[in-house]
Amino acid sequence: MKIFLIGMMGCGKSVVGKKLSELINIPCFDIDSIIESNENMSINDIFSYHGEEYFRKIEGIRLKSINNNAVVACGGGIIIDPLNREYLKKNGLTIYLKTSLSTLELRLKGQDNRPLIDTKNIVGSLSEIYDYRKKFYEDSSDLIIETDNKSIDNICTIILDQLKNEKYLS
Repeated sequence: MKIFLIGMMGCGKSVVGKKLSELINIPCFDIDSIIESNENMSINDIFSYHGEEYFRKIEGIRLKSINNNAVVACGGGIIIDPLNREYLKKNGLTIYLKTSLSTLELRLKGQDNRPLIDTKNIVGSLSEIYDYRKKFYEDSSDLIIETDNKSIDNICTIILDQLKNEKYLS
């Protein structure tokens, strides 16, 4: 089984993915990390030198290249492309890590490695991105997990309980 983690930047997809993969003993793939490794540059540099359209194209390619059972930490914008949304629906279980804008702001404050965030107006840029993506996240997900005020362990426990309740895990 593939478990896709989706949500806004800063919601915890990478750290939850690593922990969840340990708990259920399947590998974790972080699409952004794979892209950075394959392109030999940061996401910021990819956006700067090649643009968002190029990044979104390789993001979809990397998503579809994971063939085995895995937890997949997707990039925050993976759901923008309708082909990626369709792939998520047909090829695994998609979990939306839903996080409030105020929590995202706290987590992302001071970071300068997010190409779509205006560091002078974090709230405004996060709000604009979230407003555009919200319906895509919700429509793409099989499960929605609220992450505010929860530890990584707590989030993973909630996910595991949901997976067992929904008969995805025995």
